[in-house]
Amino acid sequence: KNPNEYDKAIIVLNKENNVKAYYSTCIEQYRQMGSTIKPLLVYAPAIEENVIDACSIINDEKTDFGGYTPSNYNGKYYGYVSAKFALAKSLNTCAVKILNSTGIEKSKKYLQKTEIPLTENDNSLRIALGSTEKGATLLNIASAYGLFPNKGFYCNPCVISKIVAENGKTIYATPQTRTKVFG
Repeated sequence: KNPNEYDKAIIVLNKENNVKAYYSTCIEQYRQMGSTIKPLLVYAPAIEENVIDACSIINDEKTDFGGYTPSNYNGKYYGYVSAKFALAKSLNTCAVKILNSTGIEKSKKYLQKTEIPLTENDNSLRIALGSTEKGATLLNIASAYGLFPNKGFYCNPCVISKIVAENGKTIYATPQTRTKVFG
């Protein structure tokens, strides 16, 4: 495929999740999240639940989870690694092991406080690698990542934060909500 034919999208949000810049050739389509879900669904909930910390050691090896055997992107396994290394390298088997230890339902409860759509069918370990029934939009994902600079608070995203008349009076203001997710 010609590089000019690929879908392109970028979004820039400020700390309050107000959209500052947005460009997309593919509108707001729902797509599978892939590894972008790992920090939100796997690592942050596991840290919050004291299942792991950055130095926790995980054995990155081929593992069968009742018929589901994820593999790393490059097919390479690293043996015993830290959780920090596993996240940095986006190791699939480690992510699935961590989600399995934390629990799917427990981890989903954190993500459900954001606007990333999850369904009752998103109950397998495949969710650790971003395989969900509906997927998410770029705005869903970018807004959820706002949890990290906002110290665990989720702020609802908005394109227009307020409209001010010439006389300085606010005609419209988007209600900003902050939901505690982590910490």
